[in-house]
Amino acid sequence: MLSGTRLSFDQESRALYDAVAPTLSEDHFRQVLGGLIVHCPAQVPWRTATRSSGASS
Repeated sequence: MLSGTRLSFDQESRALYDAVAPTLSEDHFRQVLGGLIVHCPAQVPWRTATRSSGASS
């Protein structure tokens, strides 16, 4: 890195922090989101809430 060598994100994080980000499937995140929706229901639908806050979808 210091000599100008380009590394992938995983190579760089392993070299700097001795850690690599986990590779999780989209299905995993759908399951997590489903659990959050069940346990933390919103008063307003998610898309409506994100639009009113100015965030883009």
